[in-house]
Amino acid sequence: MMENLDKQLKRVLTAKDPPPEFTAEVMARIRAKGAEPRAGWWLLFMHGHRAVLAFGTACLVLAGGAGAAYHQHQVEQQRRAEAARDQLMQALRITSVQLNRVGRVLAVGRERSK
Repeated sequence: MMENLDKQLKRVLTAKDPPPEFTAEVMARIRAKGAEPRAGWWLLFMHGHRAVLAFGTACLVLAGGAGAAYHQHQVEQQRRAEAARDQLMQALRITSVQLNRVGRVLAVGRERSK
């Protein structure tokens, strides 16, 4: 079976010369169609498309910069929120200490009034 496959491949892949009219037919088709450019990546770099490509690149750069600025803003907001939380916790600790003192003073006052 493998030998049969090898023979078929050799037969199919042998070099063959094109018929004599091949070049003339290809050239006639090219002339008939004209020189129509086909779309491709190279089309982006043609003179008329450079402005579009530059605009798209500028938009990407601006979007990236805006994203970085937004991220920086979020980080700053998080830092401020953590600082405010720390201040609140400190204020609650101070308030708790003061309320405990007031409670002890009131308790002592009740004891004396009895």
